Amino acid sequence: MELYDDVAYVYDGSLEGLLSAIFCAYAHHEDPCDVVVEGAFQPRLSQRISRIETDVHAAQRVRAGIQRTCGRQAFRAVLKASLSGDEQAGTVAYRFVRYAMDEGGKSAVSNIAHPSVAPMHAIVRSVNQECEHIRQFARFSHLKGNDMDLWFARIRPRDNVIPLVMEHFVARFNIQPFLLYDEGRRLVGVYDGTSWYQAMPDADLFLD
Repeated sequence: MELYDDVAYVYDGSLEGLLSAIFCAYAHHEDPCDVVVEGAFQPRLSQRISRIETDVHAAQRVRAGIQRTCGRQAFRAVLKASLSGDEQAGTVAYRFVRYAMDEGGKSAVSNIAHPSVAPMHAIVRSVNQECEHIRQFARFSHLKGNDMDLWFARIRPRDNVIPLVMEHFVARFNIQPFLLYDEGRRLVGVYDGTSWYQAMPDADLFLD
């Protein structure tokens, strides 16, 4: 069998996809040079591409392993990396997890001088800054009609911050329904007055 030293793992861009890629690296005894989102990567000459199928069970195992060995803060960092718009975020998260699981343990997050940790800190800091920007500057309009009474805001964030900022706006609006629409990703955070979820709109309602 031909051996490849340079392999790129390509996943679907979700947290579960990233965790599935990490699982496959361990299961296949491989050390991918790149872990990237489908459509956001140009392979190098002679680089092998391995497309990773998202496996929720495998992802849950990796999540549990990270939390057990490295702590919840480490997993939170991986979650934020999965939401980053940085094309290197998947690779950075993989390198961080590999170091933390194999050597760093729960002290990994605080070892910011390590070359596998410093880039992760930079990505988490960037995502946190984008979240704070949206919390401060998202502007909602009150939409009221025959069967409608809600607040609506359009955003175009660098990172996929809707899962990270919805709780802030839920607390702000209390029981008042609202929609937070990410125009670039065509994702919408929906709060119905009691609970929230994220969805992809089926029509061009939010583009008019």
